Amino acid sequence: RGANGAAFALAAAAALYATFPTLWNDPAALADGFRVFSQHPTLVSTLFQGEHVRWPNAPPHYIPTWAAITTPPMALALAAVGTGRAVYLAACRPRTALGNSAERFGLLLIACAVLPMAAVVVANSNVYNGWRQLYFLYAPICLLAALGLGWMASALADKPRARLAVCGLAALGIAVVVVQMVRLHPYQTDYFNALVNRNANLGERYEMDYWQLARREALEWLLATYPDRHLIVRTDDATRWDLDRHLYIIPEEERRRISVRTELSHFHITDGGDNAAWSRRVYGVPIAAVLDTRTATEAAYWDAYALALASEPVARGGFDVHRDGKTLIYTKDPCAAEDARGRFLLSVFPNDPNDLPDEFSELGHESLNFDFKLHGAFLDGGCVITRTLPDYPIAAVKTGQWVPGGESLWVVDIPIGDIAIGE
Repeated sequence: RGANGAAFALAAAAALYATFPTLWNDPAALADGFRVFSQHPTLVSTLFQGEHVRWPNAPPHYIPTWAAITTPPMALALAAVGTGRAVYLAACRPRTALGNSAERFGLLLIACAVLPMAAVVVANSNVYNGWRQLYFLYAPICLLAALGLGWMASALADKPRARLAVCGLAALGIAVVVVQMVRLHPYQTDYFNALVNRNANLGERYEMDYWQLARREALEWLLATYPDRHLIVRTDDATRWDLDRHLYIIPEEERRRISVRTELSHFHITDGGDNAAWSRRVYGVPIAAVLDTRTATEAAYWDAYALALASEPVARGGFDVHRDGKTLIYTKDPCAAEDARGRFLLSVFPNDPNDLPDEFSELGHESLNFDFKLHGAFLDGGCVITRTLPDYPIAAVKTGQWVPGGESLWVVDIPIGDIAIGE
């Protein structure tokens, strides 16, 4: 047994090294990986049991609860049987259990399922978006379920009807999950089991569609519904890459018909809303919706554009920056098709760095790259971008020079003046 264990350890180490390219240059990177995983620097808020929680304030039952409500009930039940059987045999006859390969394997599976989860809880590791950082635990859970089913089938060998009933229930449990996966496609990641009341405000208690997969379906619906026009689309956080990555899946000729904006859009893609032109629901919960904002957008656009032209510009170089209370307005006139490749940088400096959201705390200011390809509007030959300033008190706002095309961004900070908002 010792030789077998040593051979297994060596084979596992060789497989890890062969499939982990980072180790080829620096084997010590494995230790760094464990360190980063235990205290990951990314801070993400997750909706959990009706509250938005994030590290280090996630409750100890966060991971066990997510695992329990997103694992098929039949797998949980059979895994509980397999775990109980293995623990019982080990408690009653420890030497025999450790000497028997099948019983020893059951104890190993329990350790593989329990120890990583316990380590995350004890170390208060930064985990978010359900328990996806620990999905590898699903393998030992399923193997424990298989052991549980095998033990029950053996125990009922002399009772064929009961044995058939147990196997039938297991098959039914698998069939139910298969049907649910087909019905949820392509949103299988939003699966919840029967331990959760999926009809009682599920979307207000647990996070759904974290990767915003339904955004792509919303974009495809817009392109198909309005085949002959340029579409200006707004999402809840257009400075992120969520909608952009879906655009790159869409054929290029169609992708050119869409501009993503932070404001002043024809259509708003969001999680839900009243009077939606289109929506996608999972368990009755809207995970994406398209709101038609064309009437309000046109009026707001012309108001912003008129204000921008009437106000005194403070930046130079063909890209003017204007200030209007809580909104910065960027204009370039005229706006040609090639300007869609232009970019510029915006930085917002607070009165006190402690006012910043946590994700910007290391920078001391909020800095964003704006790309006309994503945020530009092409209306009546003019480009206009509006940026609502944050609510925390601001000491100054700076912007970089607009750069047409190119891979690099030449940043020239231009102070806009003292601004005090939210005090």
